Amino acid sequence: MSDQSAAPWTLPRQPLCVNRVAEIGETSDAQVRALADGRPVLLQLAGARGIGKTTLALHLAYRFARDYPDGGLFLDAHGSDPRGLVPAADLARQLLAQLGTPSAEIPGAPEDRLAAARGALARKRILLVIDDVKMVEQLDGLLGDVSQAAVVVTSRSKLDALTVRHQFARFDLPAFDLGATAELIEALGGGSPEVPPEVINGLWRKCSGLPLALAVGGGLIVSGEDDPRDFVESFVLADLESDGDVSVSAVFDAIYLDLTEEEKRDYRLLGLAPGPDFGLPLAAAVLGGADREVRRRLARLVRKYLLEDRGAGRYRFHQLFREHAEGLAWEKAPDEAQDAVERATVWLAGRAVALDRGYAARPVPVGAEALYAAAEPAPGGMAAVAGEFGVEWESLVAGARGCADLGKPELAAIVPTALYSFAYQTRRSGALIDLYRRALDFAATAPVEWQLNRDLAGLHEQLGDGEEVLRFARAAADSGYGPGKASALEWLGLGNEQLSRFAEARTCLREALAAVPLMADPAQEERAAALLRMHSGRVAFKEGLLDEAVPEITRAGEYFAGQDKDTPNLARCEKLLGDIDRGKGDTRGAEAHWRTASALFERVAMPDSAAEVLEALAALAEAEGRASGH
Repeated sequence: MSDQSAAPWTLPRQPLCVNRVAEIGETSDAQVRALADGRPVLLQLAGARGIGKTTLALHLAYRFARDYPDGGLFLDAHGSDPRGLVPAADLARQLLAQLGTPSAEIPGAPEDRLAAARGALARKRILLVIDDVKMVEQLDGLLGDVSQAAVVVTSRSKLDALTVRHQFARFDLPAFDLGATAELIEALGGGSPEVPPEVINGLWRKCSGLPLALAVGGGLIVSGEDDPRDFVESFVLADLESDGDVSVSAVFDAIYLDLTEEEKRDYRLLGLAPGPDFGLPLAAAVLGGADREVRRRLARLVRKYLLEDRGAGRYRFHQLFREHAEGLAWEKAPDEAQDAVERATVWLAGRAVALDRGYAARPVPVGAEALYAAAEPAPGGMAAVAGEFGVEWESLVAGARGCADLGKPELAAIVPTALYSFAYQTRRSGALIDLYRRALDFAATAPVEWQLNRDLAGLHEQLGDGEEVLRFARAAADSGYGPGKASALEWLGLGNEQLSRFAEARTCLREALAAVPLMADPAQEERAAALLRMHSGRVAFKEGLLDEAVPEITRAGEYFAGQDKDTPNLARCEKLLGDIDRGKGDTRGAEAHWRTASALFERVAMPDSAAEVLEALAALAEAEGRASGH
């Protein structure tokens, strides 16, 4: 896209697109008419999984590109992912990031984020591909004024509401015919010897014209590893046919049978890897091999179009292949599958602990002492660890869930606590609530129950549910665990603060400070006192008691400044001091503190918190009639 160097272009590279002559002609005509009438180009490409919707969408994007000088974006709505749909607000985050908005400037609140996305698109001559949409609600509030844009949506469902409410033109994609299959195989061959017609016919018939299956089967045929006739002859699906139709899983069964025994095992077991994608270490745990050998085996599956290399050491299955591989794993060798799941779960549990040791400043969770002592802290510093936490997050959560599913009480009650600090600091608390509630069923001692209830109070505080904060904080206080009394009282104070019961909050925080010596750990006592000073100062500020607030927050910040893992709390102190200065009319002081806070939040991958501070800076600049400078 050399002629668009100044505009964002985040679409994947142009894929091989064969046939689709009719669909390309119809959609191109629709685009020409829309441009002539001054209307947006709104297209929905619908069809079964593997039919080629994304391929055609990308082909059209490149075909239309010259008419949209403001760029082209690709958003993934994950409609086929059983782990959950991407809501409109998260699509807005993708959109803003691809437009070049720094993560710290992307609004944290969903409605604000959607508004920012609409503003960024307004009257832009931009091309937008939104892939794998399952429900129209995933687009609600996202698009706004796209009067000069082109929006191409792909979906496995016929989204009638897109047509009725939003005037999208729908194009239903059929399977490939025999001629298109021949064209595809010729393109895949790239000048290799001609494939006999009977081979093409056999592949097309047994794949029911499904482009994805044809691409995989065709790739195997032209690879030269087998005689094409022998391949098709062994590609037997007759026993799986029904009324002349062949299921997708039947096609994949036949492709699977052509793999070596090692490849079959790798394919099956990798389908069990928790999370949407995986890195080499998790793959090695699943397969039970050394990293170097596993890397070679992954490359073989990538070459055979069964696995996607996403770069940066990450791999994933197309969802079709993942479902097929997972089903085969339990069908063919359930004991082996169970062992692989356990290896993956244990590895993820250990990795969660290692990451937490490199990230969290809080004490080792009660009951997890042995597990933490056995794990080396993840290297690289807090920022690097936060980055890995973010990349592996969904897999780590899935692994924690697996501890409970496998009935491993020693892990199920502990591993969620290793995810707590990162979840709290980066506003991912909602992902852990159910894990913690299940963990309570595995808690064997009162101190472990205290830890889980105390953390549940914190998770609910981050979610803004003050009553639930109080409920779980009381449960923690009632556990009778002496060293945890100060923390339970602290969260009672924070719950009351969230409910604007400031007098009760200050009482709880004073009682918490008095209980700090019960911790019997001088280092943690000092940190707990600093946290309580920060909280007390914040509550005093909310009550308008600025003379009390400033020294408390300043003293807390001085402590956090000397701790490698307390950057988030140092940032919070700086933000509070900026808020106080702003309230006193000291705009220069406010700006200095806020800029420091923003930089600190960004350093430890807390973009939502950084964004809030940057919004305050922008509002300050606007009030003074100058540019914000960020």
